[in-house]
Amino acid sequence: MAGIVGFLDTHLDLEAGAKLLDSMVEIIYHEPWYHIHRHLDGSVGLATVSLGLFDRCAQPIWNEDETCCIVMEGEIYPYQIPALQKRLRDQGHRLSTDDRAELLLHLYESEGVEFTRGLNGAFNLAIWDKREQKLIIANDRYGLLPLFYAQTDQGLFFGSELKAVLLAPGVSRAINPQAVANFFAFGHLLGEETLFEAIRLLPPATVLVYRPHRLHLTSYWDFQFQPVDYRRREQDWVEAVASTFKQAVRRQTQVEGTDSLGFLLSGGMDTRTIVAMVDRSPFPWPTFTFGNPESWDAILAREVAQAIQAEHHFIPIGPDFFLRHAERGIWLTDGLMKCHIFNVMDPLPAVRAHVRLIISGDSGGGILGGYSLRRFMFKLPPDQHRSRLFHHYSHAITPALEPHFYHPSFLPEVQGLSQEGFNQALTDQGDTAARKFEHFTIRHILARTSYYGIGLLRDHLEVRLPFYDNDLFDLAFQIPPHLKMRKQIQIKALQRVSPELARIRWDMTGLPADKSTLPRVYLQLAKKRLHKYLHLWSKGWIPYRDRASVMPVGTWLRGPLRSWMEETLLSDRSLERGYFNPSFVRRLVAEHSVGAKDHTLLLSLLLTFEMWNRLFLDDFSVKTTARLRPAGGPS
Repeated sequence: MAGIVGFLDTHLDLEAGAKLLDSMVEIIYHEPWYHIHRHLDGSVGLATVSLGLFDRCAQPIWNEDETCCIVMEGEIYPYQIPALQKRLRDQGHRLSTDDRAELLLHLYESEGVEFTRGLNGAFNLAIWDKREQKLIIANDRYGLLPLFYAQTDQGLFFGSELKAVLLAPGVSRAINPQAVANFFAFGHLLGEETLFEAIRLLPPATVLVYRPHRLHLTSYWDFQFQPVDYRRREQDWVEAVASTFKQAVRRQTQVEGTDSLGFLLSGGMDTRTIVAMVDRSPFPWPTFTFGNPESWDAILAREVAQAIQAEHHFIPIGPDFFLRHAERGIWLTDGLMKCHIFNVMDPLPAVRAHVRLIISGDSGGGILGGYSLRRFMFKLPPDQHRSRLFHHYSHAITPALEPHFYHPSFLPEVQGLSQEGFNQALTDQGDTAARKFEHFTIRHILARTSYYGIGLLRDHLEVRLPFYDNDLFDLAFQIPPHLKMRKQIQIKALQRVSPELARIRWDMTGLPADKSTLPRVYLQLAKKRLHKYLHLWSKGWIPYRDRASVMPVGTWLRGPLRSWMEETLLSDRSLERGYFNPSFVRRLVAEHSVGAKDHTLLLSLLLTFEMWNRLFLDDFSVKTTARLRPAGGPS
């Protein structure tokens, strides 16, 4: 995916610095049509590899006296730009371009390291301040674009992809046992950890300041739960959600010049709510859906598109996407995303043929839809918060399974770490278990799962996310959590804005959205779980079709992908690594293959981890990017 890379290393000579910067650029140069800009200034190297949409000018961009320069990926949203420009000009700053990066560089000059407060957007940036001989790195409120860094005896190295940092001299490739334990307990990592002990993920809303041998991180924002105002009527909350949501969509549909805009559309409530907030008919931008042609996504997105009179594109995806994209997907996401979600890679060239900027409903369920909330969380005694929530969320390898799953030689390094990691991650934010888990969802689930899906989209497209508009996000965490359960307040806001779209079925229940009351939602989910259990119990004799599944990965691993799965996981190369108990892995594969049990999640994690080992440990090389790079592509 596109991004920024760089370093401050006082030990490198000019030739070695140039070679390192070239390698860092090359390893994230995934498409032959990416735009590249780089700068080497003594001990400092900075570079951008971009899609060429938001960066209007060559980077780095310098201030008037060339004492500060900036590289940046992403954007602040266009609605903020005029007011910021006026404020800076009133202070005497001369802005020579309309580029967002130049604007933020002058904002830094005006306000110092506090300059990121109040910005609404998705971005990473790095500023080299020659006057003070310091490097400043900052990201947006939510850390929507991952940025990795490592500090060694030689200096600081950073990049939008972990692999760029791994190239730096002195960066250890020792495996992080805590990260491995979390990956197989929760399906993702927590906090700032990576699979390498020496490399960290920059936390959201962070300004990093580095002077030689001195590193300081400052958090400039964290969301706070407000005391629940139970005097406020539900209808008042619905009105507030509808108006604030409209504002968020209006802000994010502003485009400049020839920028072309499109919308992702699914069978769920999040993308439907977004398109409902567009007050124009017929719908002025194309919509896109991809996946299993028999899924609710395909069926219901088509119904929504017809209702809003949108130009709709459906791109089918079959099981062969695994074989074509699994290796490249692991490489793009640094092994931090489950491989069965790489289906998004297949249609990207076709979508880019129509648009360059896409609106996504990603993370809506975690922010406004209450997808992480369960009824037991509202009355759980404080002394049970950590234990019950851990038991609720550790859905892959539980503590009881660890002695069976991990190899005896590796078990002492990881046993019990997932519980410890969860306890550290679950903060005291909020007065109930429900509030605590909402905070955990934003900071550890969405930040380590959804954002990498967004990253895959950014291999070809720039992405905007209305649910992460600052005002909508802040409102979402003022709403009493029980009103957000199973998207109830979101459904009511949709009914208010577009009753027609609320009458279309919802993929979670198969019922019209406006009929999906909480009791009906729970009944439909219980029926679905029972049907799936009977299907597995009967070894397939009782048929089961999960239309809610965009990709029937579990079925594919029993069919067209079975031989690939077996060759990958049951090879001597894989079984002899010493991480896992070979007999346990063989049993997982056998039980899933014959339909005795559904091990889709754990098999996906094992496949991801094995391919990561091959790419990042067995044969790590800059040349891998060139090998996986398409021979041509759109401009």
